[in-house]
Amino acid sequence: GETLTEEMLVELKAPPIAKPRPPSATSVPALLKALQDEWDAVMLHSFSLRQQLQTARQELSHTLYQHDAACRVIARLTKEVTAAREALATLKPQAAQAAAQAVAAQAIGTEEAAAPAGAAGAEEGMSADVVRKLQERAALLTAQRKKRGKAVPEDLAQPEELRGYRALASHPGLHSAGLPGILALDLSPSDRVLTGGNDRNATVFNKDSEQVVAVLKGHTKKVTSVVFHPDEDTAVTAS
Repeated sequence: GETLTEEMLVELKAPPIAKPRPPSATSVPALLKALQDEWDAVMLHSFSLRQQLQTARQELSHTLYQHDAACRVIARLTKEVTAAREALATLKPQAAQAAAQAVAAQAIGTEEAAAPAGAAGAEEGMSADVVRKLQERAALLTAQRKKRGKAVPEDLAQPEELRGYRALASHPGLHSAGLPGILALDLSPSDRVLTGGNDRNATVFNKDSEQVVAVLKGHTKKVTSVVFHPDEDTAVTAS
């Protein structure tokens, strides 16, 4: 029956990130429901983080592949430029030598023309008929090479077939992201896939469970060939 005063009140301090629980949370069922809600929130947050991590890994893998392709193109172009410069440097002395030989041959021809008619002439080269046949044959072979280079191989897949292809599964994490790229692949009758990559490792992957069964290490260079034994549970790799 005492009168309630301000000094009797106790201040409740709660962190700003956590909502204060209602008075109904004092019962056991209410506490269980609150704990279940918090667990669901934690699991949902963990699932969102896993999704973001997988997306970041895929974007990083795609970026690394693009960087590797760009480096390969730059290396190829640099090699072609170097080869062209070497060829040009080789052709310049040859052109000068050919010009000197032509001048010398012209001088010899002038001297022979000035010689008496009874003097022995120089040896004759190929006749005009032989030269004409050689030129015709060269033109025919050149046309055949150009035609063969423009023609598409018959066993090559057509664009219509490629448009109908669909990706059934994607497994980007079989090899190291630092050295991406699969160079060899073999399938076994037991739904296992054996891959070899630039990271100097061979990976055994189960298609049914979508899990990595084993990672075969020990190579000092990139793995370029892999094969399953047809009868035994054995895999062979080579680099």
